Order: sequence, then structure tokens, then C-alpha cells
Amino acid sequence: MESRDVIIQLAKAMAADGEAPPVDVTERVLASLPEAEIALVDLLIAEGGRAKPKAKLMAALGDLLYVAVETLRRRIDARHAEAIATFAQMRNRIRTRTEAGEVGLFTFMTFGQAFARAKLDPGEDFRELLEGLNQNAPAPARTSKRKRPADDEEEFTSESLLKTLVAMADGLNNDPFAIFDQIDQMIAAFPQDAKAMFLGVVATSPHPAVGEAVIGFLLDRNDAVFRAVAAGISGSLAGHGVSRASAQRLVLMRNWLPPARLPEYDALLRAVRSKAGSENPGATASMMPEVQTLLLSGCDGAGAHTIIAVCKEGRKFAFVSLLVKHGFGVRDALVLRGKGKAEINSILAHMGEQIGACPSLPATVSVLIGHGLADNIACGEPPPFGMIAVLEMAGLGLQAPNHIGTQALIDSMLAGLPSGRTDAGSVKSALRRSTGWPKQRVLVEGWFDDDDALVALLKDKPKARHAEVILTQFLPQPHQRQRWAQIFAWTALSLKHAATDTDYVDHVLIAREIIGTADLAGIPIFKYIAKSTAGAFAQR
Repeated sequence: MESRDVIIQLAKAMAADGEAPPVDVTERVLASLPEAEIALVDLLIAEGGRAKPKAKLMAALGDLLYVAVETLRRRIDARHAEAIATFAQMRNRIRTRTEAGEVGLFTFMTFGQAFARAKLDPGEDFRELLEGLNQNAPAPARTSKRKRPADDEEEFTSESLLKTLVAMADGLNNDPFAIFDQIDQMIAAFPQDAKAMFLGVVATSPHPAVGEAVIGFLLDRNDAVFRAVAAGISGSLAGHGVSRASAQRLVLMRNWLPPARLPEYDALLRAVRSKAGSENPGATASMMPEVQTLLLSGCDGAGAHTIIAVCKEGRKFAFVSLLVKHGFGVRDALVLRGKGKAEINSILAHMGEQIGACPSLPATVSVLIGHGLADNIACGEPPPFGMIAVLEMAGLGLQAPNHIGTQALIDSMLAGLPSGRTDAGSVKSALRRSTGWPKQRVLVEGWFDDDDALVALLKDKPKARHAEVILTQFLPQPHQRQRWAQIFAWTALSLKHAATDTDYVDHVLIAREIIGTADLAGIPIFKYIAKSTAGAFAQR
């Protein structure tokens, strides 16, 4: 059965059931299908081109596309040439078929929303295609009037736009983070100048929740968007001020911005502080959430950590998490509110099966967040606005970028240990104990490399020798030693507050061996890593 046939059957089942299968199941299905990403593009265009597209089927295909693009983004983050080429092929397919007049406006927006949800930027040239679609749209779609259900006409103005956003905010329970996500997906396919104009108008909204949502776009990577939002907020201060919540969040966000934006941002912050709460204070929480659990996972083979917190709000609970990835920064933020105790336990059990995590403390978690924020600035990719919600819920407060090199991290953790725990005998014991890690810790199962460089290295080598070649020729390369030293050192930090500190000390000592000159073939855990890498390569 071809990929298109499998995908359309899955999408039809999702449309009929009204819900999607678990994301990990969907990922595995799509990963098993050749060129699934291109098939999804073609299926969306085909369905969207029908005289009467099926809305539920389009939504299901859009959800599948998001899962495919999110999986692709993770591989692009790891700099896989194959994933980068697949994304380029997707963009080219969409561009070619759009220029041929085969892609409608709604279908194009569906592509943009999938890319936005997966935080994968398709590029400005992609967004410029939208202008052509607007120009070629039927006259009713281009006119300055839009019809209400009662068929009376209302001129499309800034006032009508803000009125529409207020209605949307009410439908989202006035949650500024949900409103932000909705707006972000809605305008994902806009060219940057159109996006900036749109958000400049939104920033003038007197509605508290809309105003609290739009400040998230000050983190946008595009300077024109930043300036438009800042100008909109500044221009509206005299009329209605900002909520106290917005003022506090603007302070939290300040250090997350590129240095070049700080003079303009600081001027805005001064103006906001002078007005905050005086005219439109907004709602204030009557009770701060109680953090009952704070967990930190180790570093997986892709360089990612997960921070988890469970917070009590009255009789209900909230589950929050941050994903931090070395080299990219804070990538994802999640807040689930209004959960019962049983549901929270189920989520924690599932997460434990997937990543494992150890108890941690706010100060330790802040070390990782600060390092991640430094990566965000270095690579020009802002942290998600939803990170604010996580910090507020988990009581983590102000977080500032602070890059920590691997050697400095190792030195800081060794500095507090007595000499009797860092000598040659201790190292030997740590190496011996590392043989049991794959069976003891879920995260270690993901310790393998999936590097494109392996293709050339293992070419023409017998499969039986792949693990040996990886262990002796690939892993000892300087950039690989540095990468694995980083994984071990940051994993050590996640183990710092475990019931016993044996694993913590063992990871620090082995990180020191890796970053030094030790023969990796003599480190037992690296034999496992080499074997796992060979297995991953075989599956590719």
C-alpha cells in the first residue's frame, strides 16, 4: 500500500473519531512511510482543491502534517542533511503548486499553521506566496467588506479586527498564552510586513487578555514585528495603560532579547511601568500555585532536557514543562491546568517511561534555563512566550541568560567533592558501574548518534564491524568528545538531588575523562553507545 493510501485512511479514521491517536504512535506510522511529508502536502492540496472540501478531513490532515513537520524539525535541529533536504523538497512542492494555481488560500494557511506549531520557519519567500494568493482570490475574499451570518455587511477596519479578537479571547477563556498561540498560527503564513502591520493594530487593543497576549510578539525574531508591537503598545498607553501582569512579564522577558533591541525595549518598559495598573490593572491571582514536585531529566542523545513541575491550584493541579536543547535553547513550553490527581499521576508515569527524571531544586533548574536562554540568543531563536506561564506557575521567577561551558560545569561540580571521591580508584569504580546504566535508566536508551557523517565512515565496512569503527574512529573525534562530555556533565547536574549521590559523582567523573584524553574504548558505557549508534544507523 502506498504512503498516500495509508495516510488518507488514518486521516479519515481521525475525522470520524474526532480525535487523534497518541503522538508517538502517529510518529511511528509516518516514519514508516516513504516520503510521508510530500504525500501529506499533496493530499492537503487535493482535498483543499475540491469544490466542497471536507473540513474534518482537512483538519486531520493538518494535524498529521504538524506531527510530520515536528519530527522533521527535531532532525533538522540535529543537522541531518536528509531532513534538511526533505524540508526543502516540501517547500519547493508547495511553491511550485501554489505558483501553478493549485493551492487555495485556506490550504496555504494550513501549511503555515503546521510550520508555526512545529516552530519551523519556512522562510520569507514562502510567506510572500500569500500575497499572490490574495491578489488572485475571488472578489468577495478581497473586498473591504465581510458578511455576517445575517448578511448585513460590516466594513473591515481596525475596530472590527479588535472586536473579532475580543470574541476569540472570550472563547479561549481569556488565557493570554492560548490567545497568543492562536494568533501566531493564524498569521504564520503572512509576509513579515503584513504580520507587523497586523500585530501593530492588535497591540492597541484595550482588552486585557489580548493586550497580555500580544506582548509575546516582542520576542519575534523579526525586527519589524518587534518595532510594530512596541509602537502599538507605546501609542496605546495614554488611552488604557497595560495590566500589571503584562508589566511583570515585560520585566521577565527583558533579558531574553538581542542586545540591539534593548535601548528601545527599555524605553518601552519605563513607559509601561509608569502606567501599569493605574488605569487597567487587570486580574491578579488571589493565591499563588503551590509547587509540589519539581523534576529534571538528564540529557538525551539529542542534547535535550525536560523540566517538569506539578503545582496545586485549589483542588486541582497543573502540569508544566520546559524543553531545553543544547545549541538551540529553550524550545517548548507546556502548561496543562485543571487536572485531577489521578490524571497527573498518569502523566508523570508516562513521562517517567519516556524520559525518566529526578527531583531537583529551583536553583539547579535555573542553571539549565539560564544556559538555554544564552543558546537562544546565540542562535537567534527566541524562547517560546509560553515559557512565561511555566515560570509563573512553577514560581521560578526572573531567569537571565548565562552560558556555562562544559569544562566550567565539570569543575564546579567537582569543586564540592572530597579528594577521596575524585581519585583514580573512584574513576575506576565509576567506569565499572556505568555498565549497568542502560538497564537502570530509561534515558540511556537514547544515548546514540544519528550523524550524517556516519554514512561516509561506514560505507563499505562490514555490518559486524560498525560498532567497532564507531567506537574507535567516530566517537573519539574532538567534536564528538565535546558533545558527549556535555551530555554526561549536564546529566550529572540532573542527578545532583537524587536520594544518593553515587550516580551524580560517577557522571561527573566520566565527563572529566571524556573531555580529557582517556581512551573511549576503555569506558564501558561507550561500548553501549557505539552499539546503539550502529543499531540506529542500520535502521536508517
